[in-house]
Amino acid sequence: MRLFFFFSFLILFVSCGTEVTDKSIKNQSKPIVADIPMALFSGEMSFNDEFVTVKTFSNGDPILHAQSKSSWAKAAENGTPAWCYVDSVNKQGFLYNGFCISDEREVIKDITYMNEIEVSMFISDFDAPEVKESDLYLVERSYMGNFNNLGFENIWVKSNEVKTGMDYVLSYHPERALVQLRRAHPGNGYLIRTLKTN
Repeated sequence: MRLFFFFSFLILFVSCGTEVTDKSIKNQSKPIVADIPMALFSGEMSFNDEFVTVKTFSNGDPILHAQSKSSWAKAAENGTPAWCYVDSVNKQGFLYNGFCISDEREVIKDITYMNEIEVSMFISDFDAPEVKESDLYLVERSYMGNFNNLGFENIWVKSNEVKTGMDYVLSYHPERALVQLRRAHPGNGYLIRTLKTN
């Protein structure tokens, strides 16, 4: 019986080698390419102090105001642009889903973006704007309608990649200099921030 266990262990040990297979090489992550606002690289432009708080597209069409968890989730399921308040009682903090950003009617018009920036360059050159942090600006709303306090700001970024079912958000914590560009479900709700010329 001991011999049986010994050979079983030996076969298992030999079969668990450290060779990297072709399959694992193919599954390695590739750099994310997205449209990054020029303000992150140029002293000529910077973020506006205020976040976007519009209720219509640039052509005047209304954006759906999702006033309940179920209406937010339904908008995400149907691919409908929607916005909501972070604090609906005091009507503060506007979150927009990703369908607002990708809609041809545009929530914000005539914004300059830098194309084809790889994440490695983006993160190394980023200078996070100083903002007063409050719970209002650290919240996301999931595509299911749940509010989550993430502890850092999240701003939608326009992607120039072929649609893969996910969009991108710029996540940063000004005081900790923590910055990342991450994938997000387009039904999630995040802040939008515009740029200004210095």
